[in-house]
Amino acid sequence: MNDELVSIESTLTDYSKVNKEIGSVDYQMHQISDDIWDLEQGYQDCSEEKSAYIYLKSKRSELEDMKSKYEQAIYARFEDYYA
Repeated sequence: MNDELVSIESTLTDYSKVNKEIGSVDYQMHQISDDIWDLEQGYQDCSEEKSAYIYLKSKRSELEDMKSKYEQAIYARFEDYYA
């Protein structure tokens, strides 16, 4: 019984940590999306703005991939636990 409780507590702690990471990634994605939107609204043929736009779109894609991996890790962890 104690081992089961320890396992549940450990799983919930891991879940909480990963959930915080997902929240952090979501926040970063939101900030980057805002920056991309701002650039698109005032977009001119300026190489500096164009570079920033390309960089931010790339960074958002990286963060989306990271979020997906975190979510998959959570689901895999709970699938293993409840299987």
